[in-house]
Amino acid sequence: MAKLYLPAVIWTALLITLCLLPRGMTPERDSGGPALKIPHLDKVAHAGLFGGFGLFWTRAAASTTRLRTIFVLGVMLAVGTELAQALPIVARDPDVLDALADVVGLCAGMSVPRFLPVLSTT
Repeated sequence: MAKLYLPAVIWTALLITLCLLPRGMTPERDSGGPALKIPHLDKVAHAGLFGGFGLFWTRAAASTTRLRTIFVLGVMLAVGTELAQALPIVARDPDVLDALADVVGLCAGMSVPRFLPVLSTT
């Protein structure tokens, strides 16, 4: 079980790093370059990052009590990273819809082991 915590910790560090990159180090909102214009691509990225968070932590700590804790911590992380984006050092725009995408991804990621037993640790 302990070996499952390492991917969760690494994913969480990656998530925090990507969510708090300063403005000049991130692509412009909703741009994917000239050949790839996908509206709200940042929402998909947020959902994917938090989906990974939910999946890895659910696999690492799979009891019901821990699942509630993972959910609460995931929501706190979603809100915290959005609020931290307003800090002068980050200088990005916090967005309620990004936080909502984070929570949707979190819920989706946490539900994957339930629907794909091959990813479950129990």
